[in-house]
Amino acid sequence: MILLDANVLVASLDRRAAGHRASRAVVTAARGRRLSAILVPQVLLEASAVLTDGRRAAAPLTPDVAWNEISTLAEAIPVVYPQRQALEEFTHIMERRGPRAQAIFDAFLVAQMRAAGIGTICTYNISDFTGYEGINPEAPDVLLARFGLTP
Repeated sequence: MILLDANVLVASLDRRAAGHRASRAVVTAARGRRLSAILVPQVLLEASAVLTDGRRAAAPLTPDVAWNEISTLAEAIPVVYPQRQALEEFTHIMERRGPRAQAIFDAFLVAQMRAAGIGTICTYNISDFTGYEGINPEAPDVLLARFGLTP
């Protein structure tokens, strides 16, 4: 099972984004069940935030258009909701690593992954997830190659 990160969703929807082609291929494979992938609500919210932010999106979308795009993905790719165990995992991460500021969001993604038994995250932010035991961050092109899929 593979968690798709928000940056992959954003790049799959934005034709001008670096990595659009590989991200689109990953999302298409996930939608077609050729890739066993999931989403979590946090990723959906983060993607919507980026898609509607003029500082982070070349052509920002209106909130309703962005959410429509995100909802369409959430209908096609399973969404796993956090369970209590994710908060317990997050507490352990906070005690061991003490992430600060924006890093807590990635730490909570890791906690959700551990609670759900997910070992791989497809992301462009490899370094944000490196060093977490049991978590394997892979860029979209690497993931596509590993599964024999083409962009």
